[in-house]
Amino acid sequence: MHEEETDARAKILEAAGRLFSEEGYERTSSRAITRAANVNVASVNYYFGSKEGLILEFIRERLEPMARQRFDMLDEVRRKHGKGPLPLERIVEAFLRPLFHMKHPAYGDGAPRLQLIGRLYSEMPKLMDEGFKTHFRPTIEIFVKAMGETLPGIPEEELYWRTHFVLSMALGSIRKRHRLSMISGGRCDPEDGEGTLRRMVVFACAGLSAQPASPFDRIETEAAQ
Repeated sequence: MHEEETDARAKILEAAGRLFSEEGYERTSSRAITRAANVNVASVNYYFGSKEGLILEFIRERLEPMARQRFDMLDEVRRKHGKGPLPLERIVEAFLRPLFHMKHPAYGDGAPRLQLIGRLYSEMPKLMDEGFKTHFRPTIEIFVKAMGETLPGIPEEELYWRTHFVLSMALGSIRKRHRLSMISGGRCDPEDGEGTLRRMVVFACAGLSAQPASPFDRIETEAAQ
């Protein structure tokens, strides 16, 4: 691809991210995107096939670098610890740390990016699911496998549940981080990214390694009493 074409694609993706964040997907037309990107009006279809194709590329461009970072960190853990099960804390850190490094000139730090992804999910869940299935599910499978080797007593199905909980906890904590200052009366600093990550890893490891039990065990026991 020529440099001019690469530049045009980048401008379209940057403009799309900004407009989707401000107006949402439905209210943002291809014409508005090309106008903001200062490119030919037909450029969205030329480079991406459609506005839906643009969204899928938008997802890919953001998830693939994060996946590479996660894999690089996991490979580094393997090099340090050799064969056999890896420390759970290091697996979880490799999975979560890239969330704290989400940067993009179109809309600043990681929290706005996550808010944008959340907004797009609410507007077009099926298309977003398609993108995440392609570009995120392979990452989850690799990390669940690594966790399973470290936690052989936890069934694979249970690990998928717990990984879902960990990811939801992490995304929500980053997106709504300013709430921490409010509920703690200012004692906790929501901008302490490294401190947040350390605490998040400890919290996640406790949940991931907890002994499996039926979610209805306690309810049934209390009902019997």
